[in-house]
Amino acid sequence: MPLFGHRHKAQAGPAQAGPVPPGFTGVIPPGYSGVAEFGAAQGWQPVPGQPFDGLLETEVHEIARAMYGAPRTGHAVMHTGVRVGGTAFPDAFRGTVDGRAVIVANAWTSIEAEIQHSTGHTWGTSVCAVEIPVPLPFLCIQSRRFPAVAPLPVTPTGNPAFDQLFAVSGVAPTDALDRVLTPEVQQRIMAHDDWVFQPGRYLLGCVGRGAFASAAEVGQRISEVLGIVTAFPAAAVPAHIDHSADDLAARIAGLTSMDEAMAFLAQLTPADREQLARSGSPLAPLADVRTPQEAMARFKSLDQPQKMQLMTLFMQVKHDQRHR
Repeated sequence: MPLFGHRHKAQAGPAQAGPVPPGFTGVIPPGYSGVAEFGAAQGWQPVPGQPFDGLLETEVHEIARAMYGAPRTGHAVMHTGVRVGGTAFPDAFRGTVDGRAVIVANAWTSIEAEIQHSTGHTWGTSVCAVEIPVPLPFLCIQSRRFPAVAPLPVTPTGNPAFDQLFAVSGVAPTDALDRVLTPEVQQRIMAHDDWVFQPGRYLLGCVGRGAFASAAEVGQRISEVLGIVTAFPAAAVPAHIDHSADDLAARIAGLTSMDEAMAFLAQLTPADREQLARSGSPLAPLADVRTPQEAMARFKSLDQPQKMQLMTLFMQVKHDQRHR
């Protein structure tokens, strides 16, 4: 059965541009060298394998399915006639802009008619992920042009113009979303009506329908996504990223509960505690606590935004783990 939109038909020709995942049955089309051209011009490093550290790859696959009319993985309603393979990231590059890590990639998903001898089709999406210092209080912001990427409740922002174009799936009370999705941020997001924003702990991914075809397109997307990230109020999303605490950040990234956080805090050295206190992590206010009683007392003393950042940290990790 035909899917809506533009597609790239598999053809005999050169081998794939890079390694592809199990289940990928399409052929990556020529003419989409924008990411490689941009990366080479900027001196960025290619990122093989999972370019987003395993934080966004599954979500990008699900977003591609929604953008191109295929049912989401595990959908309860039977959807016959469509066969979906894997998603490949053959030309991802990573660099630094204004002190933030940025990853760009073309993602190719094989979606084809489920009939004998059907030729594979690949469907492109463009991905730009920007480093963020704290978890964001939403699980997805998606264009309403597409079916729901995931079965998540939608939280209205109160701005009819924005809510008509985008659906926000929140993990925190509305006031926490309000502190991040300010009118300026909403206006920047509304510059395009075909974007999906997917956070992944320390990354914010922006996925667009259609692959990057030129280096200019890549540069424009980076500029726009960085504009959104830097427009987040500093009180909710600190502008400074302390890379001296990267090792601590990697250890914090796996914490899923306050019990695990307490075990982590108990093992910190004095130097670790000083580093954590300066890091901007949601756990920074607890850097000097050593017992569960101290942790609870400190948590109760935090203001509401700090409490929500801690809660969002654990909820985001659990969400990522469920979708791997």
